[in-house]
Amino acid sequence: MKVEVKVRSYDFDPLGVTHFLSYFRFISEAFEELMEAAVRRKAMPKPGVRLKAVEVFGVSLPITKAECRYLAPTRFGELLEVKPELEELQPSHLTIKYKISRKSNGQLVAEARTRHVAVDKSWRRAEIPGELVEIVENLLEDRAEGET
Repeated sequence: MKVEVKVRSYDFDPLGVTHFLSYFRFISEAFEELMEAAVRRKAMPKPGVRLKAVEVFGVSLPITKAECRYLAPTRFGELLEVKPELEELQPSHLTIKYKISRKSNGQLVAEARTRHVAVDKSWRRAEIPGELVEIVENLLEDRAEGET
């Protein structure tokens, strides 16, 4: 699975390179796309209806830790691809690793990680449902196999 993002005018700093905070928005977009795809695969909502993971799987996965390693600057107008991978899975938390690359030449520009803890509707720690894990693993594998 790859998510395409475009570096916008509001993403860059006074030096003309992408501000470090924008990378966290890029990886957040990739994680949200992954969760939305999981919801669609499970619930198949009607067109125009957006369901949240908590409504479909009974848990939310808020971020408890985020980090990013910057490898090369990016600039306004560049298209980037964000590729999430499941790095660690525990009963009540998971870690997603992201590779952010230039779409034009595949150059790796950043690597990031987010750690997510499962919480129920009352914001109490919960276990990640096996069905959600299976769907996420399949989504990441399905799309990875078709990529070159």
